[in-house]
Amino acid sequence: MKESAKDIEDFDEVMANIKPDDPVANISAAAVEAADQPGKVLHYLAKNPDEAERIASLPVGKQAREIVRLEEKLAKPPVKPSNAPEPIKPVGGGKSAVGDEMPDAKTQPEKWLKWRQAQVRAQKTGVRA
Repeated sequence: MKESAKDIEDFDEVMANIKPDDPVANISAAAVEAADQPGKVLHYLAKNPDEAERIASLPVGKQAREIVRLEEKLAKPPVKPSNAPEPIKPVGGGKSAVGDEMPDAKTQPEKWLKWRQAQVRAQKTGVRA
């Protein structure tokens, strides 16, 4: 197990601090040892007691499944923040050229017609009302 955690600097210190009443101590040893990298999994669970408690509360078979999922998560490389600049802020925006909202054509046909005519005029001329 220690071989799988040889690149974790504080592994020995973290493992030495595990007490019998810690959640990680209640996880099935068979489930952890079946992992490809049991040391990394155990270290993560010791550092994340809420996750360890959640897994420890499951039946043994489900614990093994969660250990596999956790191992897959730990195997992914960390996502580095992008060096890309912030997106540009478009010019304009704000309220519509012809009013806040489109009136309902069925219940307010006159208002809708005025709204639509102003919209078409604004599109043709580029002048917003």
